[in-house]
Amino acid sequence: MAAGGESNSPSIASLTSLWVEPGSRGHGIGDQLVIAVLEWAKMQGFSQVLLWVTEGNSHAEALYERNGFTRTGDVGQIDPNTVIDQPRREFEMSKRL
Repeated sequence: MAAGGESNSPSIASLTSLWVEPGSRGHGIGDQLVIAVLEWAKMQGFSQVLLWVTEGNSHAEALYERNGFTRTGDVGQIDPNTVIDQPRREFEMSKRL
């Protein structure tokens, strides 16, 4: 599953979530989901797509990089009240359409 939506800027979309069942990973489904969100964003007239990837989630970051996303330099902190383990950082990534 994947979800995209509008951001705070009318020209920028957000890839807000992406998840593939563990047993189905490694078969290109994640790439297909990212591509679907990118195509949706392009059809809606957005010029850029942003997302946030959690520190240490190297598989997700590699997926996004493979699909043309790069880190913007913006870093956020995941709310410690919403995670079970230690608070972690997240990195913003962007792709121009």
